[in-house]
Amino acid sequence: MRFGFCVRNRRGFTLIELVCAMAISSILVFVIYALFSQTILVSKHLESADTLFLDGSFAMDYIEREVKSAQEVYGPDEVDVFIEGATPMGFVLKIHEEKYVTYAQLTSTIRRYTAKGLHGFRGSPHRGVNLLSHHINAISSRLDKEAGILEVEIELEQGGRKSRFHRLLELPEQTE
Repeated sequence: MRFGFCVRNRRGFTLIELVCAMAISSILVFVIYALFSQTILVSKHLESADTLFLDGSFAMDYIEREVKSAQEVYGPDEVDVFIEGATPMGFVLKIHEEKYVTYAQLTSTIRRYTAKGLHGFRGSPHRGVNLLSHHINAISSRLDKEAGILEVEIELEQGGRKSRFHRLLELPEQTE
């Protein structure tokens, strides 16, 4: 006696077919997982590089704009800048009569310091501070008044990745 729900010439999957199908599907799942995890790693790496680039270029552009708009630039031998716990960049900008600006590295940041007088950076209560950039490893500058050039260099580091920005800025014409 035959049952009507069985179809002749149709059989189920064999064990080897099931094992092969499971092996192929698990290989596909592992490949897709590896692609996604690698994509996440590359994305994090690119985000870190982008952060360094944006922080460094913003700081350099800001300093360049301020140097171009300054009335005068003083070197480290002309002005004694002392900011507790910070490494001064080495130059002071005269923005207008009673506003002077300098930059310094404090831990891993660049900060912009303003003062009312040329010697107001030495613990004066009339001093303002603005955070300019993060991830700073080192800052340096070199002022050559005879050539009319200010050389500024910023090195950034985040997660073992380093980036360096270097610019030669023309000094403004003396207004005095």
